[in-house]
Amino acid sequence: MFAPCPYLPLHVPCHVAALPVLGAGLLSFRRLLPAHPGVCDHNMEAEDPVSHLRNNLNCPICWEVFSNPLSLQCGHSFCQSCIHTHWDREAAMPSAFTCPECRLSFPQRPEPQKNVSLSKVVDDMKALERSRAPVPAAQTDTSAHNAVPALCQRHHQGLIMYCSTDSRCICIKCLMKGCKHHDLQEIDELSAQQKMKLSNDLLASDCLQKHAEEEMEKWKLKIENMKVFYEKIVSGIITTFEQVRKSLDECQILVVNSVNCDKNVALTQAEDHVTHLQRHLDELQKHRAEAERLLRSDGVTFLEHLPQLVPVGVAPGSPNIQQCGNLQIEAVTKIMPEVTRLLQEELPNMLHPEKPKKKCQDYRNLKFNPETANKYIEISHENCKATHKLHFRKNHVSDATKKFQSWQVMCTEGFTEGSHYWEVVVSTFFVEVGVAYGSLKLDSTIGRNSSSWSLQLRSMHHSFWHNNKETKLQSPMFAKIGVHIDLTAGSLTFYGIQNGSLQLLHSLSWPFSEKVFPVFWIGEDANVTICTMPNTAMDAVTVGR
Repeated sequence: MFAPCPYLPLHVPCHVAALPVLGAGLLSFRRLLPAHPGVCDHNMEAEDPVSHLRNNLNCPICWEVFSNPLSLQCGHSFCQSCIHTHWDREAAMPSAFTCPECRLSFPQRPEPQKNVSLSKVVDDMKALERSRAPVPAAQTDTSAHNAVPALCQRHHQGLIMYCSTDSRCICIKCLMKGCKHHDLQEIDELSAQQKMKLSNDLLASDCLQKHAEEEMEKWKLKIENMKVFYEKIVSGIITTFEQVRKSLDECQILVVNSVNCDKNVALTQAEDHVTHLQRHLDELQKHRAEAERLLRSDGVTFLEHLPQLVPVGVAPGSPNIQQCGNLQIEAVTKIMPEVTRLLQEELPNMLHPEKPKKKCQDYRNLKFNPETANKYIEISHENCKATHKLHFRKNHVSDATKKFQSWQVMCTEGFTEGSHYWEVVVSTFFVEVGVAYGSLKLDSTIGRNSSSWSLQLRSMHHSFWHNNKETKLQSPMFAKIGVHIDLTAGSLTFYGIQNGSLQLLHSLSWPFSEKVFPVFWIGEDANVTICTMPNTAMDAVTVGR
């Protein structure tokens, strides 16, 4: 019976593991290996002579080139460290010391001699390999390089398996020595799988690339549109300011001309009066000269010429000159400070509106007015919650003179002056939050007329409505809305609230001329809840519609 070789790995292919090796020798073992370039003897003619020589100078134990080769009496040679390691293992066994190649037994541990000739051949082979070092692949023709069978760089043997553990292709020597317990796969099979995977990845990458290119083109178009959009805005702003400057210049000319006109009238009247006074003064001086001359004459002459001395009339009265410049001064001093305030205060505030603090004296705790609620709107939670029911309210007040015909409800509180702020939470984006004059018609919808302003909340976008004109807002979706109205400054601002942070949604200036009430339009199956704050000052709040 043949004894199994103790140096065969446990996980080599079955046709290799089943080889009988006792007495067969290294060359017989090679003849039984599967056909593979650079491994089988029938391909030896195509094998490089140096590689062929190297294959015959391998130790049968470690499958490496001999290192300090020692020869036994049977003629077989081994590395010095390999044969001594083999016999160290056998020393613990009851059997005698044996040759690992032919299994010849020795009664005592042999003392092998150095094989000087074999050692010289090994040294010459290594020197020959160093002199014939391969040219790097990057410096060779790729097609010719790919045509050469792939060899193990370490053992110069044909690559037969792929070791997933070490992530490299291995030869039979790598398999025997270090990879016998590793995860091994056939090169062709694994290569086909990985090529298929890479091809699929490339297809997916093509889709991603196409999507990225389309997205890039879309954003390039958006950028161009944004440039045009903002250029139009800038052009419009410049035109508006030029018109303002032109209007100011025209107003200045108008006021100055008005003052100059009044000045000319007043100066003409004054100068005419001075002319009349000068004429009267000349007449007085002439009369005085005639009188003095008569006084110096004799009595006959005096009496004869005295009747000819005409008395001078009374002095001309002072004219009533109206200095109308006071009217222009009053008009300018009354209007220009307001214009200056609008330009220096209101305009910057609209560009960078101050976000109201939640805990401020302007916060208002509102209540829904059930008398104004549409028949589908149910008021609950102490008049702080309004819900759109899909059926009529059985207990709703029958008086329809105060009720909205559309799905709306107005708050009890109304404001005529001062600054006010409140917050609400909506259940779905099917709601409108706004303000309206108390004169809003019951069949009207907020934002669709000149008496109301509304922020429309929809799932796709938010919009601002006034006088039936829509302004779409580019903003995120917010379920909590803050409303700030300053009737003194004439401003209305809507905020989106998230995690206590306020984001401006829309702001406008408007000269509110009537009492303003919070109003809400509530879509089907939606509800609005008013946020209340304990101990909030309710200054300047008036009740009633």
